[in-house]
Amino acid sequence: MMKYPENFKDLDWNNVTENPELLANKAIELKKFQSNQRITLPIQDEPFQRALGVKLEYNWRLGITVNENGWSEEKARLQLQNLKLQESDLNHFRKTIELLKAQNETVLVEVSGVFTTMNAFLPYEKLIVMTRRSPNEFEQITGRIIEILRNYLVWLDSWGVDYIYFTDAVAGVDIVGPKFARKYLGPLLLKILPVVEEFQQAKVLLCPRVFLTLEIMDSIRPSKVGPFYASSCSAFKLEVPIEEGYQLISL
Repeated sequence: MMKYPENFKDLDWNNVTENPELLANKAIELKKFQSNQRITLPIQDEPFQRALGVKLEYNWRLGITVNENGWSEEKARLQLQNLKLQESDLNHFRKTIELLKAQNETVLVEVSGVFTTMNAFLPYEKLIVMTRRSPNEFEQITGRIIEILRNYLVWLDSWGVDYIYFTDAVAGVDIVGPKFARKYLGPLLLKILPVVEEFQQAKVLLCPRVFLTLEIMDSIRPSKVGPFYASSCSAFKLEVPIEEGYQLISL
């Protein structure tokens, strides 16, 4: 869990996320507090989730979490089926990154995969049931999220982000098993991640669970030029070497 300076306790996070200058300043403050070499935004992937309509709340000990009060399963499913995201929906976030880059900061942004994105709306067990009982709905929703994530990754690269930490923590092989990973997780990743090969700047750090899924799919191999890099979970909050590069294997 990311550690914050003591004065972060009293911040109005709704105000922070709507104020690019304030958010950029807080990101720099966090960098100094953690003695990092790169910027890791204190709000993690909050701007992305907020733009999708996820209801969030800030808790000092738990960080930013989903507020599930009044969020029925029926409403969540409807919201998932109608997800949309335009680049203009993230104007405040883009401006924050531009301000940080103007100060010659190295910026890392966390991006969550399909299952983690869906999990902001529905409990994980409901997603598993959906794959069996409502496969058409699952395909419709995941298809929409794949398009959104591909666009989001491209936007981050175009905004000048240096590193993207790509994770799907709730859907790791160690949680669902290799059979489910091969049937669902791997194919979803392989519909999203190829867009990275067209990047102009950003390098993509793969969390251990995503990397393992790609390995059991036989879909990744070492490459001196990247653009993917195996990384520990601590790369999100510490200065961890990322010298080992990989690329996807065309299927």
